[in-house]
Amino acid sequence: NFEQANGQLNVLKNSFLSKAPIVGEQIDLVMKTVDSAQRVSAVMFDLTNMGQKMMIAGVGIKNFGELSRENKVAFLALLESFSGDLAETDDNMQVALQEFENFQQNSWLATIFVNDKIGYEIYLLSDITGKLRVASDFLPEFLGYLREKTYLFLLMNNSEMRPSGGFLGTYGVVKVLNADIEKFFTDNIYNLDKKSEATLNIPS
Repeated sequence: NFEQANGQLNVLKNSFLSKAPIVGEQIDLVMKTVDSAQRVSAVMFDLTNMGQKMMIAGVGIKNFGELSRENKVAFLALLESFSGDLAETDDNMQVALQEFENFQQNSWLATIFVNDKIGYEIYLLSDITGKLRVASDFLPEFLGYLREKTYLFLLMNNSEMRPSGGFLGTYGVVKVLNADIEKFFTDNIYNLDKKSEATLNIPS
């Protein structure tokens, strides 16, 4: 119970024990660590809540490619709506990580209460929240949520060096709407220089 832990630590902080420099410093570090644990708990709650919303919406993410168009739209809509929440969640996680690292480096209590598994899980959770934050900001627009996106890509042979990185032999165009590929086209780059085979009917 974080509330009880904070209450007991405040009692210690206000006692004569905290007057001793070493003890007072350790109490401050433990208080920050409890705050860190509280933030991690809040992060886990937020991520679980977001996951439940996706499940309620009927979005199963076992294989994104097999989702129906409606479910892809629902997924992208939720991901976009979570953008602000995920930013706040990631901010909380980064503060928690900093407090954890400070405790590890500056408190002798860390050798008793912190093991490799705890450290690994905190770093892993920090990595997850960071990636989810980027995904919520980037993926909806990149995947053409509610608005078609067009991408040009160039295929270059790096064994034939050119200033761009390699000889440009093929180009392609991809159009994406709501995470579905609407058009995928590739062609030899030399075909761009050919004369057009289209005919123009000039009225007499």
